[in-house]
Amino acid sequence: MKRSLAGAFVLMVFFLFNCGGGGGSGADHSLEGEWAGYMFEYGELGLNMTIDGSGNITELTGDDVPPFLEGNVDDNPPIYSMTWDLDPSGTLAFSFLTDSGQEHGALVYLGPAPVNLIGTLEKGGTTATNFFPNDILGTWSGYGYAYSQSALDFAPFSPVSVEAVDGDPSDIFTVSLPGGATITGEIGHLAYAFYQGTAVTGADMWIIMSPDKQFVTVEVIPSDYSGDVQDLVFFALRRY
Repeated sequence: MKRSLAGAFVLMVFFLFNCGGGGGSGADHSLEGEWAGYMFEYGELGLNMTIDGSGNITELTGDDVPPFLEGNVDDNPPIYSMTWDLDPSGTLAFSFLTDSGQEHGALVYLGPAPVNLIGTLEKGGTTATNFFPNDILGTWSGYGYAYSQSALDFAPFSPVSVEAVDGDPSDIFTVSLPGGATITGEIGHLAYAFYQGTAVTGADMWIIMSPDKQFVTVEVIPSDYSGDVQDLVFFALRRY
């Protein structure tokens, strides 16, 4: 699957709205349950993950996923930290950005560049879902995040809203930023849960939809991207 996607929203930010609330570690982890969704580049056809009451990831399966040894996720919102220990890849660390109900999450791994893995998971979801071009149409709202290489962390920016409407010959999106600024571009369906957009600025965006079609993870790559992860922008958006 084509890897290019990115930055129509160069000045925007990876949306995560009302990241999940928290609870302590132990036998009642906030994210305990079965999660399913899609990921580039592990799990393009489906990714399934089980989190137990202590925050241990007891199962991780999907197409192209290397042998899974163990993993865990903390219980310290608003931005959860998750690790996977894969053979032979070793340990991969992610940020997991959830919505207010902790029913959806944006899974983002950054670093070292140019390795970028992003995914969208739904609690209790199933990957037996058919996706269509018009599934992306509608109103989406959330927050944006940018990567800070020095801190190895995400920093939230201003909330944004996105409107995707039917167009001819291509569907059109409009991103509304605080202060009245907007960014427009074209958007289309690639395959399965994956969509791609291009802004008038030349930036590309890579979009992965949740199985219930209510949440998307977006990676934005500017047109002049040279491999520095600090130039990447991400969104975690929910349908409204």
